[in-house]
Amino acid sequence: MRSALLWLFLGVTFAQNIVVFIQDDDGEAVVDAVVRLKMAHQTCEARSDSHGCAFIACAFIPPVYLSIEHPLYPPLRDTLYSRLDTFFYRLPFRLYDLKEVFLTATIVPQRTFPYPTEVLSKQTMETMGAITAEEALKQLPQIQIQYDPILGSRITMLGNSGRQVKILLDGVPVEGRLDGQIDLAQLNIDPVEKIEVIYGPLSLQYGSDALGGTIHLITQKDTGLHARVNAFYESVGKVENSVTVGAGKRHAWSFTFNRLFFNGWSPQEPTWDLFQPIRADSQRVKLWKPRELYTTRLFYQWHGEVWNIQAQLWGSKDKIYNRGYPKPPFYTTALDDYYYTLRLQPWIKVRYKGNKQWYWEGTYSYHFYERRKYTVVKDLTDLSEVPVSDPSLQDTTRFQTQLVRLWVQKSARFLGGVEWSRQQGLGKRLLGVQAMDELSGFLQYTFKWRSWQWTPALRWGYNTQFPLPLIPALSLQWQKGRWKWYTGYAAGFRAPSFKERYLYFVDVNHNIQGNPNLQAEKSHYWQTLVQYRRPFYNAEAFLFYNVVYNLITLVLIDPTTNLFTYANIGVWQSKGVRLSSQFQKGIFGSSVFVAFTDQNTPFYRSQLWELTGRVQVKWKERWFAALYVHYFGRSPYLIYEGETLVSRYQSPYALADFSVSRRFVFRKHTLRWVIGIKNLFNVRQVAPIVSAGVHAAQQYLSYGRSYFVRCQYVF
Repeated sequence: MRSALLWLFLGVTFAQNIVVFIQDDDGEAVVDAVVRLKMAHQTCEARSDSHGCAFIACAFIPPVYLSIEHPLYPPLRDTLYSRLDTFFYRLPFRLYDLKEVFLTATIVPQRTFPYPTEVLSKQTMETMGAITAEEALKQLPQIQIQYDPILGSRITMLGNSGRQVKILLDGVPVEGRLDGQIDLAQLNIDPVEKIEVIYGPLSLQYGSDALGGTIHLITQKDTGLHARVNAFYESVGKVENSVTVGAGKRHAWSFTFNRLFFNGWSPQEPTWDLFQPIRADSQRVKLWKPRELYTTRLFYQWHGEVWNIQAQLWGSKDKIYNRGYPKPPFYTTALDDYYYTLRLQPWIKVRYKGNKQWYWEGTYSYHFYERRKYTVVKDLTDLSEVPVSDPSLQDTTRFQTQLVRLWVQKSARFLGGVEWSRQQGLGKRLLGVQAMDELSGFLQYTFKWRSWQWTPALRWGYNTQFPLPLIPALSLQWQKGRWKWYTGYAAGFRAPSFKERYLYFVDVNHNIQGNPNLQAEKSHYWQTLVQYRRPFYNAEAFLFYNVVYNLITLVLIDPTTNLFTYANIGVWQSKGVRLSSQFQKGIFGSSVFVAFTDQNTPFYRSQLWELTGRVQVKWKERWFAALYVHYFGRSPYLIYEGETLVSRYQSPYALADFSVSRRFVFRKHTLRWVIGIKNLFNVRQVAPIVSAGVHAAQQYLSYGRSYFVRCQYVF
């Protein structure tokens, strides 16, 4: 009793507000670092705000053991003896985070992942001059990005098409696929803190569409009073402006508004179209269509000792201008198409930290997607517009998805969850309103014995439209010193989309009908991953084999009526190897990836060599330079010559970007400039391919060489 009264007296006597300032080597604030003060009978904890300040109210009784932890920096330890009010600490700068933490397929951040991964930090994306997810991912190994003028960007990952790649935004699936693909150009990354890319199936945790890989966009969760203004210009006529404001500590909120405008591009255009006179209607029809994208994000977070509540509303509105040629005989009118895409995705997450390292997380999300085609006759003399009366030239498609998910995790040993989802589709070409419900669950547990870990897992479920397969997985891990070895097997599946099951697209030029009897695609994936890690150096060797059964493909059924439909045909196989190394010490960092991918499809065989390299240099405290190169070897494609399908080869090409950035620090404010060159080698190749969708026309790799400048001011 006397001891308790003594400590109470000392706590009241020596209680004070302690401020810990945390910065990196550039003098920039380190946000969301966990600061702990441990004394004999008390432990206090706080997180740093947007200014790098952590405010802790506690009884300061020396000695006090201080620790600072942040996933992007090495932990810092110190022992405090003097009763000061303010302490300053600097965390060392890192060009690469060689031990990045992962937030995908887990509640608790993990430092290891049983699949090959790539992490794009905020700094890396800014130095690349990337504005959208499509631009950020193009320099990653074994990822190809192509472009369709109307459908947008199209991704290939480990040989898998975008149909088999899951796109997540803060752990919630992004819906609204066109021809099976998510248009990554519609996902602005200004509010995104980092992107995690997982090579391999995660159908166990995320269900359908994750049998080839997962791309996870994780947004910023800043606290404290903060504001940020961005301005970006690229010489091809691309302009971006954004503003972010936020405040609060225990109750934190932030709001982001972003506008991106692209004026379109054609090969005959000058490098700097902003300063060149342009004749009227001389550039009316563009190879790369003009588009305008608005993105808003509203985020709220309440952080307690054991409870954490987060809510977010993400919205975007995209408009693509497809202007037609002036029509004869007077050339005073033209047929123009407008493609509007609206996305609304609110979600709320509730997390509870229980005893003995038990964590619970519940999620509810709703995704609304609308795609509208609006065709008009435009008068080029007075710029008035009249809607076309032909109903086949006007179309609206809507999708709605609800998700309820509950996950439970105990440290890194156990993870389980259940989820319910409901999808609804409505459109003129979907034969009315279509709906599908799914209830599923999964379990995984890790057994440990000495240097070995063994993790079996299983997912099961029920779908109202078709039977769901069981999804087993098994991984084995061994670690000895600096060496790690992973091997494992995972099943995956992809449910047929509403379009593949219920599409009815019949007019003068098309006769495409869905197939309601389609079965889900099933996959079997094997891999081996070897890692060697040193403090400044990493090396990896990765081998994989993936086979997909019941591949869903658009096929010609009746040549006389030109009837196409979707069918489960053939087997698709992909196998490959990747060697990589990363080095970072002092002011210099580099990484090299050499990859080979071999695909066997029902139509042809494709073999592709890739070389990816990155070099980053920091000097004189606040200067930073980066070079990114992605080389693609010769690859085959199919093209129709008359009525004959023939194989052709695309010549090798390389995409390269270079940038230089400079930081200016004014007390608590930071100004950053980035200037750079995209597509150094001026690649303008056109890659005709045959896809499984309606738009099997030409797909484009990149517009020509361009120059960009970015300015960011952080308050």
